[in-house]
Amino acid sequence: MRKSGFIALFGATLVLLALAIAATATGERAAVEAPPGERVFPGLAARLGDVASIGLERKGMRLDFVREGKDWLVAEKGDYPATADKLRRVALTLVDLTLPEPKTREPKLYPRLEVEDPGPGQSPLVTLKDKSGATLAAPIVGKERYDRLGGGSAGVYVRKPGQRQSWLAAGALDLSGDAASWLERAILDIPERRIAAFTLVRPDGKTLAVSRAAPGGKFAIAGTPAGAKAGAEATLGEPALALAALDLDDVGPAARDPISAHGAIAANYRTFDGLTVALRLVERGKTAWVAIGATGSGKAAAEARAIERRVEPWIYAIPSDKAELIKAALVHLAPRRNPERFGPPCAAAAARPTFCHERANKIAAAALECARLRAVRAVRARSRRPGADRPDGSGAPLRLLPGAGRRRIPAGTAHRPGHPGDARHQLAARRHAPARTLADVRRRRRPRRRRSRPVPARPRLRPGRLKARVL
Repeated sequence: MRKSGFIALFGATLVLLALAIAATATGERAAVEAPPGERVFPGLAARLGDVASIGLERKGMRLDFVREGKDWLVAEKGDYPATADKLRRVALTLVDLTLPEPKTREPKLYPRLEVEDPGPGQSPLVTLKDKSGATLAAPIVGKERYDRLGGGSAGVYVRKPGQRQSWLAAGALDLSGDAASWLERAILDIPERRIAAFTLVRPDGKTLAVSRAAPGGKFAIAGTPAGAKAGAEATLGEPALALAALDLDDVGPAARDPISAHGAIAANYRTFDGLTVALRLVERGKTAWVAIGATGSGKAAAEARAIERRVEPWIYAIPSDKAELIKAALVHLAPRRNPERFGPPCAAAAARPTFCHERANKIAAAALECARLRAVRAVRARSRRPGADRPDGSGAPLRLLPGAGRRRIPAGTAHRPGHPGDARHQLAARRHAPARTLADVRRRRRPRRRRSRPVPARPRLRPGRLKARVL
């Protein structure tokens, strides 16, 4: 074969190979994916008015929002009202999403963009359906990409279920937050200045009535119970702050799980204009739940009917700080100790006074001995001299007789200076101070360091001798 023909055949082979690779890489994308710049859901804008339900599925959470006129209800919460504005923004954002840039097709890289399937992963799946149940849009929404340089590259990563290709979509779609963030959280908003009086009733039936004469005045206990202790005025008026900006953490139907008056704390509030709000508070686990009712007269009658119509079908989980405000004034019902009712402080001491006094004396003596030993140890640590902790308090050093064992003898009573026993004691005192007994000296004796024999220096050779050896 000629050289020119071989080169032509080799070039044609390379061209065919490149075309095959390109077809393999882009064939599936061209068949199932939209080209860059097109909308994610082209037909959604024309059918936006047909959206009857929106589903949000995430790991550990599933919410179904049902449209009823202009309102949106949460099916899992007994058709409690949802935040209509937030759901409306979600639908409009899905209409405007475009596909400027394709991203990864590898499932192992989905967690980086947070576009994995919503079952095992954290990615939310948003489903828009019409009245017949047909799906209008169902994207898997990943994390947001922020435009740090102002080049217009901000967006959110999306992927359609059943497709491998993920995209960077131009737009801002926020689906974060827990279930409570999708609910209408406001329950009541009655400021503290409107509260004229309130009554707290504990589960045991004890009642605390608090009132004031004018807005802005100080609260006072009306009909103070016998034996009740007075508390701070700030604590006494804290329950009046509980109804201001009262929001929910969770909600449930009252018919399915009612709150009975038995075992609950009752709080009744009355305003200066005639509005009365009644609360029943119970603790379920670590969550405080309340049931609310309202009545009114005069100018507050219409407001009471609106509150009752809104809150009567539900029970609410409220924040812990609001629950603590309601229960704060209950400390004023704590009775003082009455000796005539509760008896003497120590009934056992009155029955057996000798035993109680003897035990008290033993405890006091043991405490004093511990304190004395601690003081002695502190003095020994500071003095660092033998015999500093003599029991007689004289401070004279203790000396050891040869073979005396554990016997302790004051210095100067058995040996005269210069005696071998005295020198031996002085040596032990210097090495093991403070030395009290021979057993102490033996116990505290430190192992002697083994002295290493010095290596003799190598003799230096004289120049004459070195010269003789070299020769």
